[in-house]
Amino acid sequence: MCYTHDRSSFILGDDKMKKDKQKAIDLIKKKINNETYLSYDEISEITGYHRKYLFKLKNEILDGTI
Repeated sequence: MCYTHDRSSFILGDDKMKKDKQKAIDLIKKKINNETYLSYDEISEITGYHRKYLFKLKNEILDGTI
């Protein structure tokens, strides 16, 4: 699965943006494997999850609990 990042398609500060946990997990796995150039701030913008929660997900992925 490949994700592209286009900043123009995201409206920052939009409270109606849905959170996408599976996309967050996929992007974090790609980041762990050095398969993406996205920062955690950019992943946060894309998925709607706060940066701190992304690090919680990262630790769960590394621990094998996800």
